[in-house]
Amino acid sequence: MKYATYIKKYGASIMALAMLSACAPSTVADAAKEAESVTSGITSEPADASPDGEGSSDPPKILHLVSNVDGMLGKPGIASDTGYYDVSINADGSSNITYTDFETCNKIYLTSDLGAKQNTDADSSWVSGGIGYLFYNQDMLYIVGQPQLFGDDPQPATLWHCNPDGSNRTKFVEIPANQTMMCGVAADEEGNLYTLLETTTSNGETKNVLTEISIDNGAMSSITEIPMGDGMLGVWQDCFIMTHVKDPDQGASMCELYTLSVADGSKQIIEEYELDSREMAVADGSILYLDNAANCLNQLSLETHETKTLANNLPLQAERGANHVRGLWGDYFVIRISRIENGAEKQTLYGWNISDGTMVTNSYTYQQDGSSHSPELLAAVNGIYLLNYNRIPVTLHTTSADGTVYTMEDYAFPSAIIAESDFWADREDFMEVNDQTLS
Repeated sequence: MKYATYIKKYGASIMALAMLSACAPSTVADAAKEAESVTSGITSEPADASPDGEGSSDPPKILHLVSNVDGMLGKPGIASDTGYYDVSINADGSSNITYTDFETCNKIYLTSDLGAKQNTDADSSWVSGGIGYLFYNQDMLYIVGQPQLFGDDPQPATLWHCNPDGSNRTKFVEIPANQTMMCGVAADEEGNLYTLLETTTSNGETKNVLTEISIDNGAMSSITEIPMGDGMLGVWQDCFIMTHVKDPDQGASMCELYTLSVADGSKQIIEEYELDSREMAVADGSILYLDNAANCLNQLSLETHETKTLANNLPLQAERGANHVRGLWGDYFVIRISRIENGAEKQTLYGWNISDGTMVTNSYTYQQDGSSHSPELLAAVNGIYLLNYNRIPVTLHTTSADGTVYTMEDYAFPSAIIAESDFWADREDFMEVNDQTLS
């Protein structure tokens, strides 16, 4: 089936991504002094989200993720309703934005001037200082540039935005030198952004600061602080869903699962659980998690805090890191399980259908360093998957702005488009993407 037929049948939607910045050590102390007005501590009471509540006349914010929930540790790319934006890192430290068109199955550099060299400012796909992550919000592509830490003119990280075709790139936010965006990013219905900024204070302490970034002018407002090390699972209503390891310096074995409101920074404990006992992700108003001891998939309602078992007798492995939750992709909650067969690793993808409650598998693998790897999902667009499904050796040639030619041996991961239903029916009906950036 051609992709044009897929689009007519399924329509289109947006898949999110992640965002990154870093700090310049030479200016951390000065920038930290300006950030010391942040409110410290968080309460244990839930936020009053009622528009009729006393002291509040505003309706509650409804958040949605606009990034990879893993933030800095996630994939740098993002999907819009027409294609997928990604980052190509060059040998000289610069980066290019690439674009995979869902309709034509072509991958190109994101530039309106096809005759431009992909290594100068004349090319809208090129960023001299490198790119951390991309995200797509309110029909604009956002580029998080890496900071320039060396040279005669060090610069902090910059957040740019541009049109979907890469044109009209404009500086949106200059990230303070003492702050780094490590976790995922969410947006409210007006497009304002919310994230946790890892912040270094003037006395060298680090903490996470829940921060709002105005969509109108990029103004950054601190909401509250939480301990370093707390992890983000996702969002629900006006809250981040967070995890906290209790007493990590004392051989901790218990964790807290809690909500963190962007309205007022209030915190509400959902429940406690044993460290390393589960793999979790937020999906459809619930937390779905693997119970590693019971070999089952459970659902914890964020509304009622009640738990029920969705699937039993899963082939979960005892080795740490062998059971990996990939989150919700289209109609399927995806789990990757790695097992050792004949001395080599073999991965299998499992998908739990959130509509009918069935569990299915995809057994396709490709070889990498003697192991069998499952496809890497990149985007889900209403019944369509974009994924990496192979690994091939390539020789890359990069010419820097000063004319220096860099050559390096590397691997490329070819991508393809496939219908979600075909993927979970274990069909190999891949439509390979024509990667014109490798030519």
